[in-house]
Amino acid sequence: MRISCHLRVGNLVSKPLELEVSRIEETIKSLDDEYIRSLVDLLEIVKGDKKKAWGSRTIKMIDLGFIRWLALPLYEIDFRWGKPCFMGNASMRIPGQDFVMHSGPQNSGGISIAIAFESADMARFKEIFVSATAQ
Repeated sequence: MRISCHLRVGNLVSKPLELEVSRIEETIKSLDDEYIRSLVDLLEIVKGDKKKAWGSRTIKMIDLGFIRWLALPLYEIDFRWGKPCFMGNASMRIPGQDFVMHSGPQNSGGISIAIAFESADMARFKEIFVSATAQ
């Protein structure tokens, strides 16, 4: 199940953060019973036609695309050789793709954010991030 809320980095920097956060919250709240039932109906109609079922897999004009894995019990999985010591995405091929996940098996309550950037964009991101967290 994929839902998305598209935010522009320019808006995140220039407008009150609460405004953009509220847009994310509204998107998450929209994933209700009615939405799921509608999706199931759509999949029944287009079954067999993967192009229609998946839609466009192209991400255009995305500055940051967060994927939230906090609800997944990633460190509770047991493959019979013990619990994992690290869980993360195997590859991040799309610049601006981000994963938000628990920081580790010790369940410290922290999170890790993995972000794929073009190397040329890292300096600017660091500048914005340091400025925003210093306030």
